[in-house]
Amino acid sequence: MTIKIYPDAFTQEHSKTVEYSGTLAALLAENGISYEYKQPQAVSFIVNGECVDAQDWSLVSVKDSDAVEMRVVPHGFFAALIVAVVAAFAFTALAPKPKIPTFN
Repeated sequence: MTIKIYPDAFTQEHSKTVEYSGTLAALLAENGISYEYKQPQAVSFIVNGECVDAQDWSLVSVKDSDAVEMRVVPHGFFAALIVAVVAAFAFTALAPKPKIPTFN
């Protein structure tokens, strides 16, 4: 199974591929990455177009027929910056435009 690794949630081109067969949790463990599913994670897994909750990583085994993506998830300052930019864009795009009266 080929897992495509992306540097962030927005990039369309993967930066690396990994050949792997087994559970998502075992993949992390084999690469020295520990996690606790109750905390925000630094990565997310998308299997066949569906995001897999961290609590299910030990249950989900990937097969050769699966399409798997691993994406780095921004946290801290960068996450706050992204949320602020998206919120500002949404506010300006969705805010009603003031009507300016015209005098003839």
